Amino acid sequence: TTECSTLEAGDIITYSFSVKNTGNVTLTDVMVSDLVGGVTVSGGPITLEPGQEDTTTFTASYTITQADINAGEFENTAKVVGTTPSNTQVDDESDNSSYTGNNPTVVTICTDASIALIKTSDVEIDPTTGCSTLEVGDIITYSFSVKNTGNVTLTDVMVSDLVGGVTVSGGPITLEPGQEDTTTFTASYTITQADINAGEFENTAKVVGTTPSNTQVDDESDNSSYTGNNPTVVTICTDASIALIKTSDVEVDPTTGCSTLEVGDIITYS
Repeated sequence: TTECSTLEAGDIITYSFSVKNTGNVTLTDVMVSDLVGGVTVSGGPITLEPGQEDTTTFTASYTITQADINAGEFENTAKVVGTTPSNTQVDDESDNSSYTGNNPTVVTICTDASIALIKTSDVEIDPTTGCSTLEVGDIITYSFSVKNTGNVTLTDVMVSDLVGGVTVSGGPITLEPGQEDTTTFTASYTITQADINAGEFENTAKVVGTTPSNTQVDDESDNSSYTGNNPTVVTICTDASIALIKTSDVEVDPTTGCSTLEVGDIITYS
């Protein structure tokens, strides 16, 4: 279905070789070598009579690296050399399926580029009320956890916020597969009256990384895990109340403690 192989760094590819004397003279000191570094070939030398084929003597192994996974393949070619009765040499570069071609042997590696982001705030929540006591001008500080959840190296990893007013600092960084960063990126936001009126401040961040093939992967933040995309919400305690003072313009006699008023006098209140 995928036409690729699921391999990880450290996995070993084992190669087998079929060598055939396609001429009409005996070949001695027949040896196989690989033209790509890191491939270890064992076996031989052997002698091959005309038309003789050997499929068991030579083997090779190669250990997959992260660079191979980033490239999405490992391609290599082997070479066979034999000595003729006249002490000259004949050689051939390998094919991946027949004795007549010279195509390299290619192992296509499945690549899966992905990234995930967690965003949390430093605001303490009152366990009784379930909200935080914040005032206009208070600053929320955010921290970020970024993880490479795929199998290829990601470069130029950056975090930004999708809500205006949030200032993000840090980066860019490079993340190897499985690597997690919890210290590079931070952000801050200053509480406004509009936030208090709303009873909360909700926002989401976004992380973007570049793959070895120069494409981009991204993820919107979750507030607790690498698998979700829930916004980070700070619930703000609200306390709606009002008060009134009423006073009159009537002067009170400090001696009697009362005011001299007549019918028809007007009291003015403020």
